[in-house]
Amino acid sequence: MNSNSFDILITNDDGTIAVVEVKNRKNLNIEDAKKVRRNIMAHQNLKSKYFVLVSQDYGYIWDNEDSHQVLSNPLISFSMQDVVSRYYKQMSTNENRLRENELEIIVTQWINDLVRANESRNFTSEPEQKLLEGGFIDTIIGARVISEVQG
Repeated sequence: MNSNSFDILITNDDGTIAVVEVKNRKNLNIEDAKKVRRNIMAHQNLKSKYFVLVSQDYGYIWDNEDSHQVLSNPLISFSMQDVVSRYYKQMSTNENRLRENELEIIVTQWINDLVRANESRNFTSEPEQKLLEGGFIDTIIGARVISEVQG
């Protein structure tokens, strides 16, 4: 990752809402995720409300405005199994472990679907329920999604 490059940005007219990093480490747990975030924060300028770290197994979201501690726990953590299984059928691979760029395609599509959700959305799966309860979905509704950003 060179300086100021992120996998996905979620933006609106007010600026960057979320920086999304896709790191497909197997069984990415909270402690490992906190270290990945710390390393990115040490080398990147994270001027966004949220930082999102996603693997094929788990996703983590930090509120950068509330959490300035580099090793703080995420605001939201969730399983990515349902998301990957929903979008995986569109992938042309037979491997159990997706390549990072394949997972990035899935995550980009998923986030695009989330930002286009309307007020009558009826999320029934765990990831969307947690994102809704944590306020993340309401914050990104109507935003723009930019993939493979190079700053």
